[in-house]
Amino acid sequence: MSRFETFEKDTLLTELENSKEVEENLDSRAIRRNIYVVIASIVLLWVSAILAFGLPGLYIPAVCFVPVMFAILIYISRG
Repeated sequence: MSRFETFEKDTLLTELENSKEVEENLDSRAIRRNIYVVIASIVLLWVSAILAFGLPGLYIPAVCFVPVMFAILIYISRG
């Protein structure tokens, strides 16, 4: 095996590793973007409920979210 072949293999391996890192970064960006879209959708739905139903549209979703928040807090506290 010549030195040139070894060099090609090394560069191919580093390029492959770099492409995996780029894919992981793109995946994490997509996940963050999806989380922001979900949060924005929930806020917009809540605002539209307030506009459609008035004061009950403000507090009924908040009251319905209490069990969900309790579950999240229990999940966080258990580790």
